[in-house]
Amino acid sequence: MIGLNVIQALVRRGRRVRAFVRSLDRSRALLPGGCEFAQGDITDPATQAMANVSEWLVRFTGKPPLIAVGQLHFRQWQVFPVSGKAQRELGWQPTPLREGLRQTIAYLRRA
Repeated sequence: MIGLNVIQALVRRGRRVRAFVRSLDRSRALLPGGCEFAQGDITDPATQAMANVSEWLVRFTGKPPLIAVGQLHFRQWQVFPVSGKAQRELGWQPTPLREGLRQTIAYLRRA
């Protein structure tokens, strides 16, 4: 999940925010008003079906799916990406958090 402060800023700016959550009650208490919620568990067959259907609907609505099938598979594998190999072999360096947030907010303002 992206940071709560980013979600709040998006909602304040009138942006549409959708969240896929396990517990509606708990999430509604944590997240700001204005968020759309979908409840489910990523290992649940109904959630898998919802991902497939929502990706299919993209063709007709042009709106992004609530959860993409690729994201669902990635989460089900419980994969946690690490950057060590890219840092060692490519010399890649991560962007510091503050700079990353600044760049993200600047991008969202242009979008």
